[in-house]
Amino acid sequence: MNDRNRRPGLWVLSVLEWTEADPMAVGRHFLQAETSSAQFVSILFDDDVGQAMRPSLSGREPFLDDLHIHRIISDITESRSQYNLEPLFLTPSSGTLEVEFRHQAFHDLQRGMLRSTIEAFAAQMVTMREHEALSAQLKDGYQRDAVTLATASSYVDAVAGLDHLLRKELPVSSGFCSLAEHVRTITASAAFCQLAADAQRVQSALGAIRYCLRIHGRRVHVSPYRDEPDYSQEITETFRRFRQGSAKDYRLNYRPAIDFNHVEAMVLERVAAFHPEEFADLKNFCQVHTGYVDQALLRFDREVQFYLAYLAHMDHLQEAGLPFCYPEVSPSSKETWVENAYDMALAPTLIKQGRNIVPNDVMLTGTERILLVTGPNQGGKTTFARMVGQLHFFASIGCPIPGTTARLFQTNRILTHFEHGENLSDLRGKLKDDLIKVRDILDASDSGSLVILNETFSSTGLHDALELGRKILGSLAGKDTLTVYVSFLDELASLPTAVSMESTVRPDDPATRTFKVVRKPADGRVYAKVLAEKYGLSYTQLKKMLTP
Repeated sequence: MNDRNRRPGLWVLSVLEWTEADPMAVGRHFLQAETSSAQFVSILFDDDVGQAMRPSLSGREPFLDDLHIHRIISDITESRSQYNLEPLFLTPSSGTLEVEFRHQAFHDLQRGMLRSTIEAFAAQMVTMREHEALSAQLKDGYQRDAVTLATASSYVDAVAGLDHLLRKELPVSSGFCSLAEHVRTITASAAFCQLAADAQRVQSALGAIRYCLRIHGRRVHVSPYRDEPDYSQEITETFRRFRQGSAKDYRLNYRPAIDFNHVEAMVLERVAAFHPEEFADLKNFCQVHTGYVDQALLRFDREVQFYLAYLAHMDHLQEAGLPFCYPEVSPSSKETWVENAYDMALAPTLIKQGRNIVPNDVMLTGTERILLVTGPNQGGKTTFARMVGQLHFFASIGCPIPGTTARLFQTNRILTHFEHGENLSDLRGKLKDDLIKVRDILDASDSGSLVILNETFSSTGLHDALELGRKILGSLAGKDTLTVYVSFLDELASLPTAVSMESTVRPDDPATRTFKVVRKPADGRVYAKVLAEKYGLSYTQLKKMLTP
């Protein structure tokens, strides 16, 4: 049996199977490659130090769970787990200049074809890492060398393609302009040109190899190809007259083993013996070209996923009619407004359920610093408080946020305490536990903080809760701290820097919540309504009991 169309370079790859290995954890030597230009450092951080020296969150901060930030980040990064993006979302920006730096990058990706260009580059880099991961698992030297050649070719194609498309797209953000200049420097360098030329030459030489394979029983005979006739063409011509349109393809796709068996390895050895120059050139290529991957491009390949993942998440919410906007973020002014905002953690769930999402507005003007949120149970108070925290968090790391327009203060930290069930293993009691946690929050807060307290001290009596609330809000007001305080105590809204907000109900049916939270003077009846509902003494409950 003749197999005149066998190409060792291609045939070697045909028996490979991609692995589930973490592509970010392989190819360690790539990380040692020197950047060919010092101009581009990061697409995410606007300074030379970048993330390496930037203090990042531990992931255990209470606000990440209280505000469902962990859940949102998980939704955003779920489809790109190989990049380990959560640490990037938990690394605070250096300030408003970096926020603007990221806004510009987002804008560039939303213009023209740049986003699809970067996605294509990322896909090619995935292929490169898969090849590298595969190479580390192979035992046969020729097969390993062939995969190394394929890895280099994937890298060359990725960088050259990125350079070509960046020249066409002409980005305007400082981050992508710097990247474009850096990529031009790489592709023009002698090292890259030599890598590309050598890879093309070696691949062409291997691709031109032909050999004959004869199998008889348990014997396999390998011999050089000497212009034997191509029977496949003769068979095709013979049966062409009987062709009656396209036939169903009954071939089965299967995933061959990663490594060679002993027969395949011996066949390859024989082919290499017939073509010593081509295979010597392959081995020399692998020895000469090591550590060729640019370190800055590796970093870019991971960091740009921050933008791509967030934009993909935005696409899903915007398809459901939910708006996003680029907030104006101020390092000094605490005047706040956001229109038509919503809870990013809750929105995907409501979309799946086919339920409406009720947007809300946030506003603080002049010396206003405290949002006192009151209203009936299950009316959206906690969701509103979470929303405010989410808006500040994602605005502070340079992301578009839910809403149609927004202006927010650049907070330096978010501190939260949300109502939780009593911990039976904690012998301190719930009130004492609340007091200790709130004290820690007061100690840590300053004029740059955002503090969100949700139904704190609900385990104590009305008089004590009111007194504690006044002292806490007074302390925070004295520090000029932005605060959201969810409570049933309308009286707390009397503080000069406080704004009263109330979750509303339908006027014609007080039992039906609208989930709209509006600026509204406290009327002193919220706590009474809550108590009446708690003990079954509301108007609706009494009417139901008394109606025969």
